[in-house]
Amino acid sequence: MINGNMIVDPNKGLSDIKYNNLNLPYSITKGANKLRGKTKYYLGNFVYTDDKLDYMICSEGLLNINSTTKESNYEFHLKDHLGNTRVAVNESNTITQENNYYPFGLTFAQSGSSTNKYLYNGKELQEETGFIDFGARQLDKELGRWFNIDPLAEKYYQWSTYNYVMNNPIILIDPNGKEVQVSSTTNKDNTKTVTFIVTVGISNRAGLKKSKLDHYTNLVTSKIEELYSGYDSKSKTTYKTIVIVDKDEKDYVINFTDGIRKTTSGGMKTVDRYKLGTNTKNGEFEKNTMQVNVYAIGSDDGIARTGAHEYGHTIGLEHPDGGEAVEISKSSPDNLMRQTTHTKGTTITKKQLNKAFKYIDKYQKVFKNKKSCSTKYTI
Repeated sequence: MINGNMIVDPNKGLSDIKYNNLNLPYSITKGANKLRGKTKYYLGNFVYTDDKLDYMICSEGLLNINSTTKESNYEFHLKDHLGNTRVAVNESNTITQENNYYPFGLTFAQSGSSTNKYLYNGKELQEETGFIDFGARQLDKELGRWFNIDPLAEKYYQWSTYNYVMNNPIILIDPNGKEVQVSSTTNKDNTKTVTFIVTVGISNRAGLKKSKLDHYTNLVTSKIEELYSGYDSKSKTTYKTIVIVDKDEKDYVINFTDGIRKTTSGGMKTVDRYKLGTNTKNGEFEKNTMQVNVYAIGSDDGIARTGAHEYGHTIGLEHPDGGEAVEISKSSPDNLMRQTTHTKGTTITKKQLNKAFKYIDKYQKVFKNKKSCSTKYTI
């Protein structure tokens, strides 16, 4: 290993792998010979092979170009919920390629005459090595792992630096080898899965010792994952929440504090030592500070519940004080969003989960770069 990068792979007979300054392989030796494929140039969507235009990458497939006759033909790619190319069809509606995949990208029962190499997750298969090129890293589909370290490893410290999509390739995708995004699954029986990936930073205004801070962080994040997950039998939808703690995240933060701090309209800063929690602005999941007053709450259960409650506000959930919230209150008297000093409610209804999904999804369609709390849903 050099810088955590694999330099030999006996399974594939690779005896020497050299890397450039971007930690990408530039020289690979197999046996006694260096692997030398054709030279490819990627100019936007245009791909040249040995200085000749070979094909153009389109949104729904490829435009193949014969460099000799100058003739071109479209090849349409039919993909599944993860972006895997399952079937390729030419302009004559003839199937030219069929692919089936194991969860981490290894193909089986592959057939057809097409030379298309954009297969698993729609990424290009490297013929010389058998690796899948995700841009920032190369995926070993046989082992189901990367062979160099995640450049964003500190954001996923609880996972191996070589894991692929947190070992959950059925519903998660990694568009460039750096950061996890979510996808939903629509099965043949019309059941669906919606996954929320929540990235939060942690602030320690209360001045807690590291062991106590880590303890409270685990309490709150685990409670969020627990309460904002579940199954809705009516819509046949499974909701799943995954929380990632990122020490570099400064915009979307859980702040463990010794008093709730606010600034009045007149600019005066106040501290309420008795209020349990608050957030900067309800419905704001891009830039928000969720304050949890650990000294006023006191108990582990209360701290976990308060953090999960304030998180609910950031994704569009309300107190049960009118309209739809009253209906939720009546049907779910122990609802988490009814939390006061005297209640211990921990229920989040499927109606609330669906509302949160629609709320986030609506804004992500307008603002494409949401990172703190993200979801992608495909029907």
